[in-house]
Amino acid sequence: MVSEMKKAQEQTEIKSGTGTVGVVAKNSIAFVEEVLSAFTAGKRVVLLREEDDQERIRLGGVQNIVNPALSHGWKKIQFSNIYSDDIAQVSFTSGTEGAPKGVMISHRNLADVVDRLKLVMEMDDSIREYIGVPVYHSFGFGRCRVVSDVGGEFYIPEHGFNPLEIQQLLSEGKINAFSAVPSLFRVLFQHLDLFGDEARQLKWIEIGSQYMSQAEKELLKHTFPNAKIVQHYGLTEASRTTFLKIHEESGSILESVGTTVGDTQFKITDTGRIAIKGSHVAKTLMVEGKLTPNVDEEGWLITSDQGRIDHSFLYYLGRADDLINCGGVKISPDALEREIRSQLDVKVGFCCAKVPDAMRGEAVLIAREPDCAASLDQLVAVAEQVLQTLKVNAKGSIKTIEIDILPVTPTGKVQRKKLTQYYQENASAQQSAQSKGASTKERQPRGEVAGTSSSPRLAGAALARAEEISTLWQDILGIDEVGYDESFMDLGGDSLTAISASLRMRKLGIPEQVCKGMLQGKTIAQLAREDCGNEAVPVDQSVTVKIFDNQNIRFLRGLLVLAVIFAHWSGGIFERLPGVFKKLEGGFAPLFAAGTPGFAIMYGVAIGYAFYPQFVQRPSRIRQLVINIALFLGGGISLLAVLRILAAWVGGTELTFTHFTNSFYSVLSFYFVATLSLYGWFWLLKKSRAPVLVALVLGFISHLIYLQWMYPLVDVRAEGLVELGKLIIAAKYSYFNMCSGVFWGMAFGIALTYARDAQAALGTTGLNSNEQSSSVDHSTANWVNSMALIGGLCIVASVMLSMVYGESEKWWMWPSTTVSGWKWLFYFGAILLLYRGVERYVLPKTEGCEWVKLVVDIIACIGFLAFPMFLAHEMVIPVKHLLASLGLSKNIALLITLLAFISVSGVLIVKCYKLNYSK
Repeated sequence: MVSEMKKAQEQTEIKSGTGTVGVVAKNSIAFVEEVLSAFTAGKRVVLLREEDDQERIRLGGVQNIVNPALSHGWKKIQFSNIYSDDIAQVSFTSGTEGAPKGVMISHRNLADVVDRLKLVMEMDDSIREYIGVPVYHSFGFGRCRVVSDVGGEFYIPEHGFNPLEIQQLLSEGKINAFSAVPSLFRVLFQHLDLFGDEARQLKWIEIGSQYMSQAEKELLKHTFPNAKIVQHYGLTEASRTTFLKIHEESGSILESVGTTVGDTQFKITDTGRIAIKGSHVAKTLMVEGKLTPNVDEEGWLITSDQGRIDHSFLYYLGRADDLINCGGVKISPDALEREIRSQLDVKVGFCCAKVPDAMRGEAVLIAREPDCAASLDQLVAVAEQVLQTLKVNAKGSIKTIEIDILPVTPTGKVQRKKLTQYYQENASAQQSAQSKGASTKERQPRGEVAGTSSSPRLAGAALARAEEISTLWQDILGIDEVGYDESFMDLGGDSLTAISASLRMRKLGIPEQVCKGMLQGKTIAQLAREDCGNEAVPVDQSVTVKIFDNQNIRFLRGLLVLAVIFAHWSGGIFERLPGVFKKLEGGFAPLFAAGTPGFAIMYGVAIGYAFYPQFVQRPSRIRQLVINIALFLGGGISLLAVLRILAAWVGGTELTFTHFTNSFYSVLSFYFVATLSLYGWFWLLKKSRAPVLVALVLGFISHLIYLQWMYPLVDVRAEGLVELGKLIIAAKYSYFNMCSGVFWGMAFGIALTYARDAQAALGTTGLNSNEQSSSVDHSTANWVNSMALIGGLCIVASVMLSMVYGESEKWWMWPSTTVSGWKWLFYFGAILLLYRGVERYVLPKTEGCEWVKLVVDIIACIGFLAFPMFLAHEMVIPVKHLLASLGLSKNIALLITLLAFISVSGVLIVKCYKLNYSK
């Protein structure tokens, strides 16, 4: 045996020259052609990561380099096996754990794989295969070789594995086979409703070397009933060691990865590792340029994989180096994932790994993607049950992390070590933010005092009408007294109460056009005269400015609501678009991420501009407004929770009290608590005598509280109401973190009211009064002219801070898990820029351009209806799941809920438009 190993080393001797060609690895037809052409010419191929891959060029003795063109689609290649012990290919490992390892694969190794594949899958020259994995890896390249050997054709998709493309090609009769790894099949399982009778046309499927459950294999058999479905187990240095004919087997054998074919052998070592022997095994490795045996003296390759054998079938138990040694108990992350998938019926979106733990040696890490069908609590609950059966104290043994995208190899295998590294880097990461504040002298907020009318005295019918409107507004707004010279906006009316007030005014017999005057900022006295005198009363210039400010606020709120909705649905949208659009998704990350923080800031702007002045004048005036908004939000949160619970219950999820309480958590929960906090915030700002400066400082302090004391609570396990409370203060929509944006928005809104009052006093808005002008601070009136500059400086500062903290890559991360301090600064600056831009360049155009006015008015209506729109869009997915659980197909259920959302939103927008803007 020793002499055979020496012979093998001689045959694999590294030689530089024209006999060794480096080929840049690409998922391309040209790559396959170049490699097979080199094989036919008797050349050795070294796979390169890039054209200037100096390390592999040096280690592999490469002198000639080929960089294949990117080419995709159909290809038929004439190629036959070469039965020679000469080295055909050198495939390197990544080299992330020490020196890179070059696997010396002979022609005989490659030929043995093709011969056994043909025997197992019984393919013929009619095969037309969709290869869903990279062809520069062992699995994909093997499919190209075997299809070419039997005289068939293969298809390389330009944008990788795509269930929609597979369904389309099947429907058109263009493919009858495809190959993919289990993780990709789990993506396909989420879209099984795409497939109809065309699924019966599929004749061959090969599944790559990853764990796949019995249930998943049964589902695959059911979906493609006429296909020969084969799964293999193997490594780069021992490709396709075992085969499992899924279409012929049933029961627990489907949990295995099959048995041997040909001269292949396997066994389990004393340490529980899988050992492999056969003609397909690469006998030699190249490490640091030197050749070293890959097998022992008896020809066995000892792998790092754990396994067991039952009735000649091999059962894969996971990689030995992935095992989690938790307090002396060895836990397989694959087995743990298997149990979680089985109990929660969740296919993708999570992974288990290990992390260092001072108490136990190693702890279990559960990583979850945002789109995972199971919540983090559900994943942890099942993991705790499994650990308890292993006599592991689950408390403190499980760590969790939310991650945008699980790190995977090109063939779809999760890279657990990268997850461990990611957790270690982020668990203790400290975020910081800087804020600058400008002192602002406290001034009396704008707004007339009741009973101090400067307009002609009301009498007769106009007085009676004014009294009716005043009484009605008092009832709607919950205010004890309303002066005739006050407008609905002055009193803090919001979108919901405005619609209610308008409808009730119509019932009093007030014409629709007069009702619209309420939303244009006209006072009760003006509305009463207009109603009784049948002539329009002009709006003061100062009121016009207020109207423009409110329109600007609504317009920006509308844009941000649309951004939130599109961001939440972007995954499903891009998933259904052609693959070329998928690449664009990352470029939208800053826009998608703008919705949540941007809307929080605009919420602060709105309450600072409209509510705070009312509170300063008379705190009782906003009591009913706060109650109304809180009741609406509370009702919406409850309705959403009921839908979530129903969908989970009908879907077969075992409900716990924690599941029940967590159903009430969403971003609306923050706005509910924030609304109830308004009185406390406003009282503090009023007492401070410098509300703008204090609001800016409070935003900074709030974020520091979140970083220092709230964010660490994410990893603390809790149940029931305690867990709900923890989510509200520490999770993605943390009360303290979101308040950062709200406080800064309030500072902007309050400062804007001071500027408008100052402008009115100086006569810049038409209220010219020399007596007032002498005491007015011109800087207060004119700071709005520097709004764009301030916004730009905030954006520049945020970009610089992101680089200082080494977080530049987070600009392009979506979904984002939280809002960093520098991001708050960026979005605050963006709001200032947008506000000034809309004020100067958009709103003036509405006076002379009908289509601009229409677009602005519609978006403003969406902003007017921000919370109802957001609530309606949040209900789409739970209702879709509920309908699907009742028997409807997922596509039909989604179509119904989307149509309902569009219809309800359309009706509300049209109603709002008619009340506010139509002539």
